[in-house]
Amino acid sequence: MITDLQKEAEEFIRTCYSELNKTEQELENRLNEVNEQLRNKSFYEHTNLEIEYGAKMAWRNSIRCIGRLFWDQLKVFDKRDLKKEEIIEALF
Repeated sequence: MITDLQKEAEEFIRTCYSELNKTEQELENRLNEVNEQLRNKSFYEHTNLEIEYGAKMAWRNSIRCIGRLFWDQLKVFDKRDLKKEEIIEALF
């Protein structure tokens, strides 16, 4: 049975990999990884590439934001691996 999360994940991954001109093989490999994670853990972790793409896409699609013209210049720093005490330092 395909869940809503699986549908949403597949739609996001397909859009991401299409816009970033990834190969069909890269897309299929990633979809397999996502489905495996969803089966085993009930969630999946985005790659750095997906996080950056998602942040840029969100900014690009923010119709009311006057700064959105610069969406493609957004720099994303993936700090998911930080420990609690390192987060404050990373923010500054």
